[in-house]
Amino acid sequence: MIKLFTVLSLLCFLYPQIVLSESVTFTFNPPDGYKVISYGKSNRVYYIDGKKNKIQSNKINTETIFTKNLNGFKIIRKVILAESFENGKRLESPAGKVLIGNVMTYITDNKGNLLSIEGLDSLLNNLKKTIHPDKQHLAVKVFNTEVRKKKEFDDWQNNITKFVGKSVKDGTVGYTISSLNLYGDILKYLKQMNFVDVKKDSVKINYKYTTKKPTIHNWLKEINPVVVEKLNLDQIDYSSYGINGSGYEIINPKTMISKEKHSKIILEYVTTYDDGSQHEIKRIQTKNTRYEIAN
Repeated sequence: MIKLFTVLSLLCFLYPQIVLSESVTFTFNPPDGYKVISYGKSNRVYYIDGKKNKIQSNKINTETIFTKNLNGFKIIRKVILAESFENGKRLESPAGKVLIGNVMTYITDNKGNLLSIEGLDSLLNNLKKTIHPDKQHLAVKVFNTEVRKKKEFDDWQNNITKFVGKSVKDGTVGYTISSLNLYGDILKYLKQMNFVDVKKDSVKINYKYTTKKPTIHNWLKEINPVVVEKLNLDQIDYSSYGINGSGYEIINPKTMISKEKHSKIILEYVTTYDDGSQHEIKRIQTKNTRYEIAN
């Protein structure tokens, strides 16, 4: 998903509490020429069959420039730093090398609807040039252009389009289906959004994530069944994996540009090794991203 716009969409706003606070309406309207630098750090701790296995860390910085025209926006995002570490030692991976300088271009209309994406295939094409032919099938699975394209459009729809025109105040609560990419497989989970500290130029959204049926039932038990049906909970494969966690994000409701984001997601699943043996994997991932206006 486009990392700059990591806020989640509100498929519906669920009868907000009556509180004495101002209401704000989300608009997608970045100033022409706006340049935003993101500084992202992530840390993944892996456990195999209950034993700590390895720690992977990444640093990814991007530069995003917004250009406004009569029809909408042209948004160019470029990776300016990509570093990977395992157990504290820096990795020189082919993916990291080709990621630096990678450019993606997003075209939207004036309402923030995503019309097209350019540059999705360049990362995979460049990566295939640097790795052995016997391993290219793995790169195709992880960086599959069609899978990434669908996820980019789904994320934009959920993160931007369905937010535009919606109003919130302190205490508004909403839900949406979100996803993560695990080696080319898209895993869905339910995300709860609680809007707090609502101001004209800043909104904080507290997140909770889960695939646990009892938790989902508790969250949605008093929600209108029509609203629950729109969430389409059947997208969640309860038997194949488990996802839980929390986080928060601070955004500008006028531009829908993030100011900072923090998250912790615990992913549990079973994987099959080449020898046919099955193993329980637990991955604890923390991500922290801050954004700076460069002009």
